[in-house]
Amino acid sequence: MNASFTTEAALLMPAVIFTIIMSVYLTAHVYNTACLSASAGEQAVSGHEQADPPLFASGEIATERTDTASGRTVKSTSGTFHFDGNLLWDIQVKQYFRKCHPVKLIRNRRHLKN
Repeated sequence: MNASFTTEAALLMPAVIFTIIMSVYLTAHVYNTACLSASAGEQAVSGHEQADPPLFASGEIATERTDTASGRTVKSTSGTFHFDGNLLWDIQVKQYFRKCHPVKLIRNRRHLKN
């Protein structure tokens, strides 16, 4: 009778510890994705190069900018580290901003009214 609690704890504790550790990793991954997405979006809209956002337990950030006549695309990639030093999850964020030409836009709107 006394050993039943020990057996239950031996089977249950690894699952509890695994759940806690994975929730910490998932929180870090979601935080890193949100920071990269916000940074890439701001760079796409403003066109200015910014400092890398502060990420938690992540790899090196690689940012690629493509500027065309119709718009600007910013692609950022990174990853979330596992405790052994390998990347656990890859993060890839791509933001696009379509350039607006005010004179053309106003002329098109006036043309649609008539």
